[in-house]
This record gives sequence, structure tokens and C-alpha cells, in this order.
Amino acid sequence: AAVIQALGAGQADVAWIPAFAYVLANARFGAEARLQVVRSVDRFSILVTRVGPGEPDRPEDLAGRRVAFPADLAGPLRADLVQLLDERAPGWIEVAVASDVEAVFRLVENRDVEAAASRQVYSAPRDLVGDGRKEMEYRRPGTLRETRIVHTSEQPKPELSNVYYGCVMARSDSGVNRLEDLNGQSFAFSDETSTSGHIFARALLNRSGVTLGHTFFAGGHPNVVQAVRDGKVAGGATFYSPPSAANRKDGTLVGDARFLVLKNMATAEERAKLLDEVRIIALTDPIPNDVCCVRRGFSKSVWERFERSMERFLETPDGRSAYYDLVAGVAAEKCTDADFDEFRTALTEAGVSASRLLEAAEEKNVGVMGVCTDPLLPPYRFFPVTTYVSQEIPLMTGAVDLIVAGSQFVNPSLAEVARDWKVTVVPTDGLTQNADPDAFAQKIVEQAVQAFEMRQNITRDIPMVKESAVMGYSA
Repeated sequence: AAVIQALGAGQADVAWIPAFAYVLANARFGAEARLQVVRSVDRFSILVTRVGPGEPDRPEDLAGRRVAFPADLAGPLRADLVQLLDERAPGWIEVAVASDVEAVFRLVENRDVEAAASRQVYSAPRDLVGDGRKEMEYRRPGTLRETRIVHTSEQPKPELSNVYYGCVMARSDSGVNRLEDLNGQSFAFSDETSTSGHIFARALLNRSGVTLGHTFFAGGHPNVVQAVRDGKVAGGATFYSPPSAANRKDGTLVGDARFLVLKNMATAEERAKLLDEVRIIALTDPIPNDVCCVRRGFSKSVWERFERSMERFLETPDGRSAYYDLVAGVAAEKCTDADFDEFRTALTEAGVSASRLLEAAEEKNVGVMGVCTDPLLPPYRFFPVTTYVSQEIPLMTGAVDLIVAGSQFVNPSLAEVARDWKVTVVPTDGLTQNADPDAFAQKIVEQAVQAFEMRQNITRDIPMVKESAVMGYSA
């Protein structure tokens, strides 16, 4: 909401925002789409056959036999699999079908083919997404038991994608195997304004006829994963993207919200345990990737210079790394407002009120900012309101209700100014001494709420002043 308002007020010229936020910014303030994030997906190809006497158990056994081939399997991935079959199974017969899951359906239900080809991305052991075989298991329990994979391509092929998804997850031992199993059960959405973690996930549940029990907003995708893992809810909704080479490289393996928890785990054993405990059972409709947009009336010549500069930056190793860290992208492709018309239709069909969700975002009165912090440095990207040398100034605006202050680089005057302006100061000593950081965080939140209630009548005067800054340090 703050970014949308900044675009409307001319305080921001260019912004990277989710597609849903762009649709709102365009409708309210005439923001214009320029670029869209492109992500890389590592895809394999597989061959699936039935389990049983006389059934093929290797590619060579498919000579002269029928193989269901989905239209989704295209490009280099298809070419490699066709070459393998031509070499090892002369005379094999292609049966064209629309999708990965339809190929497996023909194998296990119609039984008019001897094998099914499918695309595959890495998925956790108990996930019901990732390839046509797992997706068919969701629709037809027993598919995994009745089939086997007889070939997997040796190397994945990178595939560019400009969409991602929402997903519904549950504990593997919870008995929740289908969306219908969530009827009357507790459920966590990530955030009211999240497209993947709420809007599209709720639409998916509604289409499936699911009436949830107690629901709440967890305040972030990692919080949903943790709530599901801890058994606090029967299910939860978060974002889902197929994994890329970066996920294989850093050991997180998956590209969905679980990787936000996995990347903070020290060992492969810990990561494997989480992936075994928390499973994905269904995906939402596709959602457009993030958008780079400009405010209405932004100079065309300035934009063109910005775009050329960004293109040069993305050609460098540092540029590619920074871009991936910020938006998990590998490229940016040109886009226009018309590219989001189908998304608008999907939002309308989901019964989404854009104005209501923007109001919900604007009603969030708690903002966490930092002093001399780096918004580009993970995992805690607190945007700075000022630098170390002027750390007392934010308190004098009247807009700060509580400040968490450490012992290093904190001026003694900060406490004095806080006292004069009736700002609660929470020392970080408790964080180092307290064995339960969650309890310490809860204490901070409670004190912030109390401070806000006590200071509601204090005048807030935030000057409309901004300065350019170069973030980060170099040795």
C-alpha cells in the first residue's frame, strides 16, 4: 500500500511490485507496466509405466508400444526424450495428449498406452505436485503404488517462466490428502492482501467446496510453513514456484515458501526432515510474476536510460546475483498493461474487491523501519529512515511509538530524546539473555501496541524530505 501511494503521489518514479499491487496502482493512479520478472525453472523429463507382470520396466521395453506424450513437454526436453526413445525403443508410437496429468490418466485409467511421458521438477517426497504421476495421485489415490518411473533425464533443462502459483500445504501425517479433507479444519493464510497466500488459495478452496473452520492470517509465508509444521493448523496457503538451479546449489531444493525456512537450517538432515513433514497437496491457478512499473507521466527518455542501465547491470555477475536476491529472477522481459487482462479477469472471478484489499493494506498501522540499516542485506531487510549520525531525528517527528536499541553505536542522547518524546525504548539485552526469541518478539509487539494507544493524540509531523543514498559497504 505504501508503494502504491508513493507512485500516486509522485514520491516514487519506478517500483518493483507484485502483479496484484500493479493492478491496483494502475486502476487508482495510472501506473504503467514496463518489465516483468522472468524466473528459471529446472525441468526433467520422465517415463512412467504400470507396475505388474509383463509391464515395461525400462525404455527398451517400449519398442513398438504406445507412449502418451503431453503437449506441455516441448523444446529441448522433448527433443532429448524423443531421441532416447528412437535409439532404445525403435517403432514406439506417440499418442498426443494435452497435459502431463492426462498422459498418466491414459496410462492408469484408460490403459490404452503402455507408458506416459511427463515433465518433472524436484518435489519433496510426499508432495502431490511436481509431475503428472504425483498430480494424478491427488485425483486418483493409488496411482503412485500402481506406477513406476523407468527413466529420468540425466540433466535438467532450464525453462523460463513469468508465472508462479499459490499452494495448499499440510503435515504429511495429518490425514489431509485432498482439499476436501480440510472441511471444518483450522487453516492459516499468509496475509489478507497476498495473491498466492490468500486470494487465489481461497478461490481454489471455494471451487473445491471446502468450508474451513478457524482461519487466521499468519503474517508471512514462513509463518504459515511453521504453523503447519508445528501442528497449529491443519493446512496453510503460501506461494509456490518450481525450483531452479539456485535451489539445488544452496541445498534448499524447493522453490516454494518452505525454502525460506530451509535456508536457515544448518544441516541437510534438518532440511530433509522438514520436507518430509510438510507436503504440498494442490496448486492454485497461475499468477503473473512481479512487475516493474512507473508512475503516470514518467519521462520516456529517463525510463529508456534506466532500462539500458539495468540491462548492462544484469549482464554482470554482481548484477545477476543482486537481481536474484531481490526478486528471484534471472531476466526481465518487456510487458504492457494488456498482459495483465487475464489476471484481472481471474481476480474478478475469484470475487476479489481490489479497493477492499487496498484498504486492508492501508489499515496496517505498524511499520518497522531501521536506522543505518541495509534494505538489501538478507534476511532482515529493514528500510532505513536515516543514518547513524542523525539517529535521534525520527523520534522528533512524533511518528515513532517504540524503538528497539542495542548497545553498539547508539548515542546516549537517543534515550534522552525518547524520554522527552515519550517513546518506549526496548533494550536488546533481553534478546541475548532470553532463551525464547519468540516470546521476546511478542513482548515487543505488546509494548508497541500499548505505546501506540497511549500516544494516539501526539502530533505526527514527518517532513517530505528525501535524500539519495548508496547502500552497503565495500572492503
